[in-house]
Amino acid sequence: VFSFVKLGHLHERQDWRLSYSAVSRGMSRMLASEGVVASEGGGVQFHDTLDQALERAEEELLEGVRRPNVERLTLESWLGNELDEPAAASRLVDYLERLEIDTGGSICKQGGPSDAIYLSVAGRISILLSLPDRPDTRLRSMLDHTMVGEMGFFRGAIRTASVVADQPTVVYRLDRGAFERM
Repeated sequence: VFSFVKLGHLHERQDWRLSYSAVSRGMSRMLASEGVVASEGGGVQFHDTLDQALERAEEELLEGVRRPNVERLTLESWLGNELDEPAAASRLVDYLERLEIDTGGSICKQGGPSDAIYLSVAGRISILLSLPDRPDTRLRSMLDHTMVGEMGFFRGAIRTASVVADQPTVVYRLDRGAFERM
């Protein structure tokens, strides 16, 4: 309890949130009775599982980096910066297919073939893992200017997770045929 009291004091002096996960009702009452947490407000959060706590922390971090114009940096200029060669980026764009994905739409599905690489240029996507008899687990969420699907693509493996759009999202798809032509 002393360690939790110290954490509570640090939390009060600093500008950060304190999250507890998988805390039993009895433990929660004990923490409150010892003055560790006055309530669930004031930046202290309780979550049923560690996954839920991590998802909430990730949500707060991503909210802090939202961009006002989702396509302010074009695909070509983004790739030119990443490749350090604008001409190469211009050539690469010719092999990509632009897709607009609605909120909740699937970009690729767990268990499916890894037949494409996706470059997300606007919006937000989540990587979800499905396990039998359990709700889907979000492994990660990402904003624009990221790539997914490349590991399975180059290994020739099946998709180990699903990728879905958390909001309207624009991705560019490089399928195997275009890759081989390139």
